Amino acid sequence: MSMARKMKLRRALVLAGRTVVLAIFSFGMTVSGASAGSHDALHDVQGYFSYMMNVREEIRSHRAALQSLAEAQADLELARANLVEAQKATEEAAANLVLAVNNLRAAEENLSAVRAALLAAEAASAARTEEALAAQRAEAAYIPEVERRRSALHAINIRQSRFEPRGGAEREKVVARILEEIGYEQNRIVDAQRMVEEVLAGGTAQNDASDQLAAISAEVDAAQSALDAAEAHFDALTAAREQAEDAERDARELVADYREELQTSEDDLAQSRKDREEAETYDMEAKAWALQAAEDVKTAERGLAQSEYDLAYFGEGAGVQTGFEYYTWRGERSGHQIYMPLSYFSRTHAGETKLDYGISTGYVKSHTGFDGGST
Repeated sequence: MSMARKMKLRRALVLAGRTVVLAIFSFGMTVSGASAGSHDALHDVQGYFSYMMNVREEIRSHRAALQSLAEAQADLELARANLVEAQKATEEAAANLVLAVNNLRAAEENLSAVRAALLAAEAASAARTEEALAAQRAEAAYIPEVERRRSALHAINIRQSRFEPRGGAEREKVVARILEEIGYEQNRIVDAQRMVEEVLAGGTAQNDASDQLAAISAEVDAAQSALDAAEAHFDALTAAREQAEDAERDARELVADYREELQTSEDDLAQSRKDREEAETYDMEAKAWALQAAEDVKTAERGLAQSEYDLAYFGEGAGVQTGFEYYTWRGERSGHQIYMPLSYFSRTHAGETKLDYGISTGYVKSHTGFDGGST
């Protein structure tokens, strides 16, 4: 039941205790003066009974007025508490809406940043891919040059072997001695070979062969240097290719990370939009609740004021009472009487003192049956 309807019902109960206008109509016939007297006595008894009934109803109505006042006070306290709660909810809803809007703006900005970063990463990945392909092509293109220099060195070595003196046992001894002298160092193999040839050439009479062998040794040195330079350059190309492939792989992984982050950012944006819609709905509901709560407080205040007024002026009012009575008698001297009572009464207060006052009069017309007995 709404608060307004409850107050209307309480008001109806309180109004039941107000003094109302009464109209009493009575009609009686008697055949003698004794019957008329009996009728008056019964009339008085009925009046006393009505008075007691009115007093009982007045007591009940007064209790109802007190209860109505207590309930109105409780309703007002409840309405005020509800208003405080509604105002708090409104503040929380407004703060939540601001937070939701800020989160949505941040999600939109983050999504834009991720998209831009993804585009840059994709462009960088494409560039790293081209660099890796170029490094692979450069490495593959230089392989024939390395093979050519190796083949040249091998051909010179074959020519050199034709001028080596025979006598394998003596040569083995010289080679062993020279290797021991250089400490078996790999980078001095060419020097060791030249030293072996010089020793062997010095121990023979073939001077022309020694000169040719020295020239071939010089060619071997040049070819070996060229091969070393080619292999060093090839190693640099291989390192560059590996580095380019690593950069290309890192760029592809970065693109994959940004794509995953892009999906996460899109999901966050969708959730932020949903959160903002829910926050707007809650904000509208909280505002409507606050408005209704404020209206309920006003209604409760009016109800309390009405209950206080009803209790302060309980039973007060004014009324008019009238009626009609006709008596007749028959006998030696028959007669009749018509009586029309009229009274006005009022109940008010002065401070805390209740005041009751009234005025009564009436119209009487009678004929007693005697000469001159008409009034």
